[in-house]
Amino acid sequence: MKISNSILKDVKWFCLQLNLKGISSFLGILLLVILSLNQLKGETPTPTSKFSIRSDNFLTFLQQPPEIDTLVFKRILFVNPIAFDTVAEAEKFIEELKNKPPRESSQSKLYALRWRQNGDYILQTLENVSQVWSPQVRLDTFAGRSNGIWWSLKGLGALTTDSNDGIYNVDGKPNSVYLIIKKLATEILRLGMFEMDVTSIKFLSEPKVNGSSLFSATSLKGTEIKGEIFTVSNYVTKIRYELEKSEGNVKGHEIKIEHVDGALNKISVSNKWKNNSVPALYCIFEVIKIDLVNSLGRVGTCDVGQFLSADDGVTLTKKNGDRYDKHGNMLKDQSQFKPNPYLNYIKFAIFALIFILILITSKRVIEKFRTK
Repeated sequence: MKISNSILKDVKWFCLQLNLKGISSFLGILLLVILSLNQLKGETPTPTSKFSIRSDNFLTFLQQPPEIDTLVFKRILFVNPIAFDTVAEAEKFIEELKNKPPRESSQSKLYALRWRQNGDYILQTLENVSQVWSPQVRLDTFAGRSNGIWWSLKGLGALTTDSNDGIYNVDGKPNSVYLIIKKLATEILRLGMFEMDVTSIKFLSEPKVNGSSLFSATSLKGTEIKGEIFTVSNYVTKIRYELEKSEGNVKGHEIKIEHVDGALNKISVSNKWKNNSVPALYCIFEVIKIDLVNSLGRVGTCDVGQFLSADDGVTLTKKNGDRYDKHGNMLKDQSQFKPNPYLNYIKFAIFALIFILILITSKRVIEKFRTK
């Protein structure tokens, strides 16, 4: 049984407050026993006991993930063949994959995620773990939602919208960039089941501690999904499902889940192709660090204000596309937020000019050599 140093210090301090040695010793021992029993009962929640995928919390985890203060994870997309000519060729590739690290694409990235059960969140792209929640680290993704405000942090400040669903108009067309970012942020919480509406999952039988359990669900497009989970000692080790009506070449997924010391450690997602019986590794999520809200004495917020400096601007975009600065003034000249409609023509003209100059230069060089 382990007793933390902080508890021992508290007991020592308590004993010193009492000048009667006999009583203080007795009370100190009694207090140690009570605290130890509380720990054994699980009254002090820890990340290990909560951030795991088991048969008895599978639906709860997916439909109402635990509140997270900081989850640092690596998301890796793999450059693998889409299809093989023969099953033997596919099996050989999978065997080689076991013996050497897979080839990582340029889309391998490190992220920090903060999550609240009301849907508020933050997702930040990192270069290393030490940059977590640093206001200056504004790479390709630093976005979130807090109290109905969707936001994205850029070099010059924050772009925000108070649209309920995060969608607003740009030149009369709906912009759903905030929804795309949130979908990326929750991929790991949905265990890599990208196209599935996880709120629709239902077990077709009582989930087993050891073995497989069938479930049904619907996709985000409303099509039917049938699958099963595999468990060992109550921990979910694999998820397998197929799409009843798949528009693309992917007919389903096989997802392997790994735990270390009772905590989620890795999720490996493989695609099941229509023209191939062997799943091909597509994506891996690796948990680097996890701090749950109920395991901390302090809790961070999802508000963008905590990351802004005095020099940062803030632009609020309404549902209809109208934009306002941080003082509430409507922005009349909004060209800075809209792409230049002639930009592509300008680029084409520049490239064409460069191409013509290269041709002229090449022709002169060739003629010079010929005259010699």
